[in-house]
Amino acid sequence: MVDSEQQYIRHEIKEVTFLVLLGVFMAIILPLAIGFGFKVFQESFIQGRALEFGDFIVAFMIYYIMILGGILGLSALKINQLIKTDRNEHPAEQSKPSLFSVAYLHDPERDGLLYSLSDFMGFKEKRNFMFWSRSILRSFLLAFIISGIISIFQLVADIKFSGIPSLAFITTNIGQIGFSTEPTAFAETILMVFLFSSLMGVGSFLASKYKLGKAFYFGFGIIVCILIGAGWLAFHGIVYGNDEQALGSTFLFGFLGSFATLLFGTFIYWYVWHFNNNLVVALKNLAVSNEDIIFILILLIIFIGFAWLVGEVILRRIKKKIEYQPPDVQ
Repeated sequence: MVDSEQQYIRHEIKEVTFLVLLGVFMAIILPLAIGFGFKVFQESFIQGRALEFGDFIVAFMIYYIMILGGILGLSALKINQLIKTDRNEHPAEQSKPSLFSVAYLHDPERDGLLYSLSDFMGFKEKRNFMFWSRSILRSFLLAFIISGIISIFQLVADIKFSGIPSLAFITTNIGQIGFSTEPTAFAETILMVFLFSSLMGVGSFLASKYKLGKAFYFGFGIIVCILIGAGWLAFHGIVYGNDEQALGSTFLFGFLGSFATLLFGTFIYWYVWHFNNNLVVALKNLAVSNEDIIFILILLIIFIGFAWLVGEVILRRIKKKIEYQPPDVQ
């Protein structure tokens, strides 16, 4: 029991650590490297002039406020979950219901609809058909493959799922691509995931308090996904302006992103899709032909798929060697 409890605590801490490290690298280190390495920030640092609100580097501070709020909020939810929820309890079956006990970071076993569905069908432990999804790396690889296919469809159908910031004052192509992608993708995604988790906490509280079970919890989750889609549509309109032709696809982005989070029990799919969407839109804005982008995406999908397959084969062989114990020779 002690070992299981310690393992549970380590798992929860690992989730928060993963969130923080991903945020630091993708939304801080990478943008700063592009900003200073490719002299994107030089227009904001002019000798004898103070920083002004319209400067690029000042305008982007709002995204870091969003990141800080999202990380702190999700971390607080995860800590509250760790303190108030028993490790064996599903969010929909808490003995002491709490409104703040759901944090969708990366916990497919606890939060994922597909994992719970497989468990309900009798596939337990390693027999669960979503057991593989516990791996963060596997989730990232599949998320890129899926979002890459979506991006190809997006280019063929000429659909823009989510807007990107206007960066007319950046003159370098690297700056345009880099800052159209990050920190915007991580900041916006993590803020919406925090909102999604908070609303799912309400569903968790109701399901636990009134003994409504997992079916109600995940059904409530679909309603939350609709609300998140509407919220993303409103946010998109405020920040990037209204585009009547993009209203449907913008709502769909918020809905499907949050629904993927509900299905898999991780924010990775939504974030990777957001990252790829911003990258593709930025490349299109720089007049890169759709055929070139599609060709690069296909090559990346094939490479990642092949590398993943080879890695799984090698890993399986290593595990077999470790598990195999040759008989003693007398």
